Amino acid sequence: MTTDNNLFQKIVMSDQVEVIDDFFQDTSFFFQTLSHKQTKKIPGVNYSGEVIWFFDQDLEKVSALVMAKFPDIDEKLLHARLRVTTKDHNNTQTSYIHSDPDEIRIVVYLQLPPDTEKQGTYFYVHPRNNSRKIPLNLSVKEHFIQQALTADKYFSEWTCWKEVEPKTNRAVIFDGHLFHSGPLNFSGSAEFPRVTLECAVSRKDSSGRIAPTAP
Repeated sequence: MTTDNNLFQKIVMSDQVEVIDDFFQDTSFFFQTLSHKQTKKIPGVNYSGEVIWFFDQDLEKVSALVMAKFPDIDEKLLHARLRVTTKDHNNTQTSYIHSDPDEIRIVVYLQLPPDTEKQGTYFYVHPRNNSRKIPLNLSVKEHFIQQALTADKYFSEWTCWKEVEPKTNRAVIFDGHLFHSGPLNFSGSAEFPRVTLECAVSRKDSSGRIAPTAP
C-alpha cells in the first residue's frame, strides 16, 4: 500500500502531478474568510483583476484542513493563500510561466467561473534545455535568480506537457520547481471569480536550502 509520504516523495522524484477530486468535505470556511476579511493585492504584482488573502492567524486551521488528507505525513503548511481572479476591464488579465521554491505545491479550485475552458493548471518544458523544472537544492535567493535567467516566460516558445482541467474542489499536487502556469486568460467576473487555495509544504535544512527527499 502506498503511503501519503511515499506519494509526496514520488511527486518530487518523478515529476508526477497528482489530482485529487472532492478534496475538502466542506469549503465554507474559505468563503467565510473571503466575506469577513479584507483581501489585498499580492506584493509586487500589479494585476487589476486579482486579490489575495494571506492566511496568518488562521494558518494552523488551514494546515489542519489540508494535511488531514495526508495522515501519514507529520508536516504543516509553510504558507497558504486564497487567490481571487477575474478578467480585468481591458480583458488582459493573464498568467505566466514560472516555478516556485517549494518542494510540494497544492492548489485547490474552490470556485470556477461559468466558462471553465482553459481555466486549469498547465505544466511546461523549457524551450532551451528541454527540462521540466528548476534544479533542486537551491536556496530561495538562488531559485529566483535562476528563474530570472530562464527563457521567455510568456508561452510562445514553451511546450505544454500536461494540462489539468479545472473542477470545483479538485486539488492539484506537484513539485513547485516544475515550470507551470494558470490560465493564459482568466474568464472570471466580479460575480463569479476564479477562487483557488494555494499552499506550500517545504522541507528545508538549517541553511535554508531545500532538503533532498529520501528515496
